[in-house]
Amino acid sequence: MTKIKINLEFCLIFCFLMAIESFAQEIVLENDSLILWNANRQLTWSDFTGEPIKAYGKVSGIHQAAASATGPIFVHRPDVDGNMIPYPLTYFYKNLSWTIAKDSLLLEHEQLHFDIKELCVRQMRKEFDSLKGEDYYDSKKYSEISARVLEECSQTQKKYDKEVSFNKIKQNEWKQFIHEEIEKLKQYEFKTPAPR
Repeated sequence: MTKIKINLEFCLIFCFLMAIESFAQEIVLENDSLILWNANRQLTWSDFTGEPIKAYGKVSGIHQAAASATGPIFVHRPDVDGNMIPYPLTYFYKNLSWTIAKDSLLLEHEQLHFDIKELCVRQMRKEFDSLKGEDYYDSKKYSEISARVLEECSQTQKKYDKEVSFNKIKQNEWKQFIHEEIEKLKQYEFKTPAPR
């Protein structure tokens, strides 16, 4: 599943580059296939609607009991001058996420994968915000930041899986750490637009 997750992220970066000239899009909060990350919306097992991926005669994936597919989708938002700039949003892909077990510790583990991706996307937003001068309008700079942050995120996800391995104490340590890091980047949290 890791390979699929990485390929999906790079595909999304490619889509971002192809859409750099697009106009602002309506933001999907949740539908049949996507869930936008929200601190008040925790995953449930009913969100995992994909089929387990079979490879080499066995179920593949990080735990071989469940896999969550998460990643950024880039939209464009106007800046203070009306220029359209890329803005990543963290999504959970229901149709690509699956489970063959439904215990609470495993669900908590998969939720934290989603939270780690949100942390990475906030880091990406922070770096986007730091672009100045000509770099601010250079789509290549946004792409470079995206690729680097997503690679770092992939390494963090792997480290999380390796260190936790169904250890409740380690799980809680990671959860506290990730939530503290997310809170440090609160100013880069996506604010849901008010209804019109």
